[in-house]
Amino acid sequence: MNTVIFVLLFMSIALLLAGLIKPNWAWSKSRKQVAMIFVPATLLLFIGLGVFGGPDQAETAQTEQPAEWFVGGTLHKATVAEWLDAEDRNRLATAGDWSTAILGSSYVKAVGFDQLRVHARDMVVCVDHSVQGNDDLLQQTANNFAAICAKALGWRKGYAG
Repeated sequence: MNTVIFVLLFMSIALLLAGLIKPNWAWSKSRKQVAMIFVPATLLLFIGLGVFGGPDQAETAQTEQPAEWFVGGTLHKATVAEWLDAEDRNRLATAGDWSTAILGSSYVKAVGFDQLRVHARDMVVCVDHSVQGNDDLLQQTANNFAAICAKALGWRKGYAG
């Protein structure tokens, strides 16, 4: 709402300065006199709106959207040990990438990111259950287990069983 008011005021002042509109009180004044009144008023308006009209940085930081769940996966070539030590968010994002690679981007476009998240969560659970408690697997790469899990889940290009 503040932006609309600001734009309307700005446009009115610009038209007034350009001489395209002239209120009754300005009929007797020259264009220069009107400009001398409205230029400082416009500057004060800009300064006032800049200081008081916009949100400060603290408000902006609080209202920013959280990063998407599928951003920031870094475990594509990680070992099982690294996979198990990683944060849940990183594992989910990586599993989302694996799911997209296995199922195909056209499938993801068709079902959307909410359904992809379900598939990614299934992948995380499957990989976790496949490797947990078996120290012999810690140096294997986690993406091998993702491929096995995709097969076990019945996934193939364009289809998630």
